[in-house]
Amino acid sequence: MNANSINKVKRGFLLGLMVLFFSSALGQTMPIAKLDNETSRKGEIVWIDLITNDAKASKKFFSNLLGWSFKNHEAYDVALSGTKPVSGIIEDQELLKGSKTSYWVVSASVKDAVATAKKIKSKGGKVLSEPMEISGRGAVALVEDPQGAFFSVLENSSGDPKASAPRNGEWMWAELWTSDPKAAVSFYADVLSITAKPLGNDGGGEYFILKGDTYEFGGITKIPVKDEVPIWIPVLRVEDAAGIADKAVKLGGSILIGPATVAGNKVALITTPSGAPFMVQEWDL
Repeated sequence: MNANSINKVKRGFLLGLMVLFFSSALGQTMPIAKLDNETSRKGEIVWIDLITNDAKASKKFFSNLLGWSFKNHEAYDVALSGTKPVSGIIEDQELLKGSKTSYWVVSASVKDAVATAKKIKSKGGKVLSEPMEISGRGAVALVEDPQGAFFSVLENSSGDPKASAPRNGEWMWAELWTSDPKAAVSFYADVLSITAKPLGNDGGGEYFILKGDTYEFGGITKIPVKDEVPIWIPVLRVEDAAGIADKAVKLGGSILIGPATVAGNKVALITTPSGAPFMVQEWDL
């Protein structure tokens, strides 16, 4: 993915924030947790959105691949695995016109979106959109780390989703591929108040496990492939990584890496038909 493509995706997410903002004037946006939920997972990745120029095709892909269903709220779709909300889909029909590249945006839960945005700026990051209050969701801002990976921060008005062992078809992890893992660890530990545990060398580069208030939720590693920019890669738990990868290809997606066995678990890096990369991983509880 090149810088021009990334800039267009950022624009798509900003437009998506506006869609959520204005649609909330017509009715409350679907929260990602029950309104009486007092769970706190500050610093953790608690939500993932797909930015795409074809929401209909994306929904068909994930419905056939994983059995996800969808609830529509104006121009925003919420994906459900069973009854559990797992992702949002934001459509921008002009996004990456003529290209096959869509993108995921991970959202980190924070106590104070305004204060976090200010801290991100002070630590060398960028605030691409100042915190915007969205009814039923909370304050959301699109930001970028010093190496160029973008994500959002969410001050969730409905409480954070309760953490539980992910079932097949649900997100289990989020991995940051970056040009400077140690600098990225310092940045995220500071602005999100999380901890990072080094695991040493993994394929020639450092790997760090990230932990929020209570749970380990992701990792940071050096970019493992050529010609890729810093990016957050979400990881799905599946029963059969090779089977899912093959099925994704039949549904119009592609396989970028694998399937391969890593640390005893089979994984594959695949894309949606519009090019959004994600990993699938087998994981025995």
